[in-house]
Amino acid sequence: MHQPWHSIVLALAACCLSAATAQAPDCLTNLYDVVATCFQSQGLTLYAHSGQQDPTTLLQEAQAMDPTIQCRHPDKYKSALACALQSLKDCVSQVGMGAALPDIDKFKQGVDVVCGKIDDFDSVCMKEHYPDILLCGQQVMERLVEKNSEDMTDIGQLLCMSTDVHYDCAGEHLKSCGKQTVDIYLEQLNKYQVPEACVDSPPGRSGRAAYDVAGTGGSNSVAASFALTFAVASLALWSRLRH
Repeated sequence: MHQPWHSIVLALAACCLSAATAQAPDCLTNLYDVVATCFQSQGLTLYAHSGQQDPTTLLQEAQAMDPTIQCRHPDKYKSALACALQSLKDCVSQVGMGAALPDIDKFKQGVDVVCGKIDDFDSVCMKEHYPDILLCGQQVMERLVEKNSEDMTDIGQLLCMSTDVHYDCAGEHLKSCGKQTVDIYLEQLNKYQVPEACVDSPPGRSGRAAYDVAGTGGSNSVAASFALTFAVASLALWSRLRH
């Protein structure tokens, strides 16, 4: 069973809903409906089992959708993903966060790349270790922000830092999944899912000193999906620190 790569959009949507504050645009409140419509227009259904259309439900959707459909029907999935990503970009751009998202065309290219290598990717192992990747990122970013809080005044800086941290956490916690899985995952983060604000300094850039991620992670974190979840969460952290 393969990992549902579209779940990055669902998890990002959930994260944005969770991070919404009084200053957030109204469009975040109906983000679930927007994402659902994007998939339904392509004949792809979100399997909500309750009327509770909130971040928790979106995260459950990311885990529950049929993971084999994407690479059987890549064009439909790319259209649905582009729709969802554009809707989210239009929304968060109202508060200056549009650059926290990847370029849509690049994102769609990443789908093709993953589908071409899906037989080499251990999705079961990745899904098992993703909670550790997420918790690692949270732990490292909290440590960095606490240590350098006075210097954390730039959204772009914090966004790209969180992207670098997630990249390093993934490299550490996916080691047991095999080199091919690590390489495929990191390639997505570095080339196809890097936020537009960070395209000139992608996490896999030559010469970047890796963050200390040893001893991070744990078994009690909540699994979301993919890098942008943490990138947007870091923006919410920045907002709280600034206010």
